[in-house]
Amino acid sequence: MMLFFVFLTCLGMALCPPLDKKVIEVKVIRFYEFLQYERELALFAEHLGWKESRNNWQVINSINCMGAYQFHPKTLQRLGYDIKPAEFRKDPSIFPKELQEECLRLLIKVNLMSLKKYEHYIGTTIKGIKITRSGLLAGMHLGGLGSVKVFLLTNGKADRQDMNGTSISDYIKEFSAYKI
Repeated sequence: MMLFFVFLTCLGMALCPPLDKKVIEVKVIRFYEFLQYERELALFAEHLGWKESRNNWQVINSINCMGAYQFHPKTLQRLGYDIKPAEFRKDPSIFPKELQEECLRLLIKVNLMSLKKYEHYIGTTIKGIKITRSGLLAGMHLGGLGSVKVFLLTNGKADRQDMNGTSISDYIKEFSAYKI
């Protein structure tokens, strides 16, 4: 891996005017951090897909959540997509796996912006659970910002559940290890 970075650095030096050594080091570090983020995001998505649907991108549950990540139609509308469960059931190709992955990335970006106000909880412990950004994102995926907000503001006393009995704290704990 390090050889790859050396190659990129040398290539950059050959193609660009001379740069300050510190600038090159910063760029290499940022590129490495980007690769780490992408890896963590892929692992998070794989885990979330497994938890939600066993990574079955064609499934629809009893409350019409669709795909590998079980998107609710209203969530998709909020992201700018108008995909109806009945249409998806007839033709899953209208919401292919690649588009589902794109929607998950977009939802994570939207949710990260929504979490800004609650970032001071990251690093704290509630109900014996270390609060992390990835855990909060998973909790938001399960129950939305409102459920995560109530969980945080009540110090875990209000811990909403989905129709299967999975609580916000379950997801916050299970997905807490990812660096996203």
